[in-house]
Amino acid sequence: MYVRQLSLHLRTIRNNLTQESIKSIYSWQFYNSVKIWVNLVANKGELELLINPLINVLVGAIRLTTSIKHFPFHLKAFELLTLVNMKTK
Repeated sequence: MYVRQLSLHLRTIRNNLTQESIKSIYSWQFYNSVKIWVNLVANKGELELLINPLINVLVGAIRLTTSIKHFPFHLKAFELLTLVNMKTK
């Protein structure tokens, strides 16, 4: 349910791209909530069904903008994708 809320939030932002809406995705609150889910999915075998939606949220957040201003967020998101890849193969 919570991963779905993250994806719905991302989709809403993608439909209405403004500077304020982009800031809500590239924020520490969004990053930390995704990071918590990545750690849960990576360490718990019974949550493997959430891998695909979580990857889609991370890739969608990366593709939201290509501005160099948001490059540190992209690096952090790539770290999370790498962690999921290493833990879940």
